[in-house]
Amino acid sequence: MTLTDLLTALYSDCGYDAVPSASVTARLTRYVSEAYHHILSLSEMSPLRESTLTFTSLPGVKIYGLPQSLVQVAQIVDSTSAIRLRSMTQDEFRAIDPQETASGRPTHYIPSGLHPVQRDPNQSDIWVQSGSPLDTTQTCTVSLVRNADTIDSETRTLTVTLNGTTPVHIIDFVASIQQMWLSAPAAGAVGLYDSGTVLTPLHRLNTIQPGSLTVQYLGIRLWPTPAGTYLYNVDGDLSMADLSTANPFPVIPVDFQLVLADFARMREMEYRSDDRYQFAQARYMEKLKNLRDRICDPPDYKPRVGKLSVRGNNLDANGVNYPSGRW
Repeated sequence: MTLTDLLTALYSDCGYDAVPSASVTARLTRYVSEAYHHILSLSEMSPLRESTLTFTSLPGVKIYGLPQSLVQVAQIVDSTSAIRLRSMTQDEFRAIDPQETASGRPTHYIPSGLHPVQRDPNQSDIWVQSGSPLDTTQTCTVSLVRNADTIDSETRTLTVTLNGTTPVHIIDFVASIQQMWLSAPAAGAVGLYDSGTVLTPLHRLNTIQPGSLTVQYLGIRLWPTPAGTYLYNVDGDLSMADLSTANPFPVIPVDFQLVLADFARMREMEYRSDDRYQFAQARYMEKLKNLRDRICDPPDYKPRVGKLSVRGNNLDANGVNYPSGRW
């Protein structure tokens, strides 16, 4: 079922023409997308968004921005040594290694907020470059911390104009990037680099995708500080895009996709102060409950109190149809 199918059903159910006004189409499309975000943001719907992405550590680099498609981390695994990194709080980290002197193969990670770059430059110059020669009018603004000596630092906000695929120098002695944004969407991917001659992923600090104005990365600190280059697999939830003509297929089980139309119908009844709002709300909540059951309670899921089964969980070993108890 596509966005067009959902809208067609809504036009009919809400009493609109098959081709309604642009304002009606825009409003109902927004409601469907709102439903999509609402449902997928529920913690119990996490399995619908799970994926595994990778990133690579660098010697001496402590803080990393995970691939921008990830919005939540479930677990991180060192793919070479088969070590699962454990989560550590900032307080635990500072209590164990307050001077950040520990170095080696990381065993833990510490959540570190949202960052505009995948890693900060190390007292280097920075350049900005677009992947398209058409990008020559947009400006790029960077808020940063510059540290030209070891005694003091300064916060600067600088703006430069893109020059297509030619790197544009911004400033030197950059210790940290606080924020970065474009004045208008670019035709190509715009990246910040700590080299003006070697424009490879190794020197790329971030990437603003075509059509976007800025970027955010989910940040983590690795501990101990990596002493080498290590590859990590990160399991987590992916970000979600609005439903649109360019992205018309919702990531929801096919037999439950009409729940999006139910939500939009409820919102439309609310918008029109229609007495049928309560009925539409009850219908949506019932469909949402059934969807939750589908995702959270697969057919062979049958919890039981007491001793763990041979599979390591509180489930009867032979599935939902097997008599309760231990045989």
